[in-house]
Amino acid sequence: MRKGTLKKALALALTGAVLVGAFAGCGAKKDSGDKKETKKIVIGASPSPHADILKVAKKELKKEGFQGVEISLYGTTPDRLTKVFSKANSLGLNIFCGTGVDGEHDPSSEEPNIRKNALQYLKNCIDIAAQGNACAINGVLYAPWQAFSDIPKEKRWENSAQVLREAAEYGAEKGIDLHVEVINRFESDFMNTLEEGAAFLEKVNHAHVKLLVDTFHMNIEEDNMFTSIKKYISKIGCIHICENHRGVPGTGHIDWKQLIETLEEVGYDGFLEMETFTEKGTEVARGMGIWRQIGKETPLEEAKKGIHFLKKTMKQEV
Repeated sequence: MRKGTLKKALALALTGAVLVGAFAGCGAKKDSGDKKETKKIVIGASPSPHADILKVAKKELKKEGFQGVEISLYGTTPDRLTKVFSKANSLGLNIFCGTGVDGEHDPSSEEPNIRKNALQYLKNCIDIAAQGNACAINGVLYAPWQAFSDIPKEKRWENSAQVLREAAEYGAEKGIDLHVEVINRFESDFMNTLEEGAAFLEKVNHAHVKLLVDTFHMNIEEDNMFTSIKKYISKIGCIHICENHRGVPGTGHIDWKQLIETLEEVGYDGFLEMETFTEKGTEVARGMGIWRQIGKETPLEEAKKGIHFLKKTMKQEV
């Protein structure tokens, strides 16, 4: 087993009083000369109010040793994004962005004008990410989230792959990768397993498009998530981590020790992002189907609890 190869990215995403997971991952900030491999913890913040989130989290960032942040491009303004990008860069954080597409910007659509809109939207997101010194955009980029279609999947894949290929080529010129998220059957019918995700990437056929996989979704769809990770590790660009019930790691039944051992075994050196949804009653929670309170403490305290659990699992000091 290869030791010390993981750059652990724990994404703490806050929406008001909600602990919400973001997405994304790569490594915009380079290590300064030291080639020694270490396990790295990265925190991500999403969505608005971005600047307030980072202001609140600043002490925690330093205390916990976080090295990254994910910023949602949803529901915000250029001024807010400028502020949060500036704050994240001033803290020396790796920066990732997350977004998705709607019906008017659907890469899988049969309508050429809608696909054209989708491509332009993704290019706009890439421009924003590049201006903010980010390195990747993560999310359900191939079709609208929670939208199901009677159009044959093969045709939808063909349409979406073409748009993503063009977007990825544009992103490559600006240093921005695309990570497409594999989500469960209750949220999409486009692709639900790592096997399907890998097959879709073959259609896209671009080195700068990778999979974003998620322990919550894999717990639902994979026969064995650890076997699937081993098989398709070369296709994975980033990993979301949260419990089977969307809470922070260590509060459910996912085998985190086996996950870390699996990633060490295959030499995964990307990021892990803690994506959790702990509070009911919010717009995000309703969209995720969260009808009960999962976290017992404040979002920040819940995040810290999950982070300490993962550090302990990784045998890092807390």
